[in-house]
Amino acid sequence: MKALMFKIADVMFLVNLEDLLHVSLFEEYDESEGLTVVDLSDYLDGNSNKKYILFVTNNKTYVGIICDEIYDILEYNEYKPFEKGEKKLDFLKGVVTYKDNLIYLLDAEKLIEVAYEKDNVS
Repeated sequence: MKALMFKIADVMFLVNLEDLLHVSLFEEYDESEGLTVVDLSDYLDGNSNKKYILFVTNNKTYVGIICDEIYDILEYNEYKPFEKGEKKLDFLKGVVTYKDNLIYLLDAEKLIEVAYEKDNVS
């Protein structure tokens, strides 16, 4: 599988290329457009520099992810399933080892569910 490697706060993530719809600069984002955009730094220790937005899709809908840096396309053959201790981390599919570092693999389907649940909480 091929995935885009990116950073939020000080944490590295991957999103599969087949789930990636579009990449945009954060400064081009207009909140009045009504797009659902999530800042995963809300789930992490640290703040996002809000440099890019990655739009991911589940082929039905999409959501934007705010990120600090975009690095490279990484090819991986396997991942270890992520042990979810907390419901709020359901959007993590697993962990990929790359150059002795662990990178979190996002589950686009779950991330979209989490984003839309958060938007619809009254």
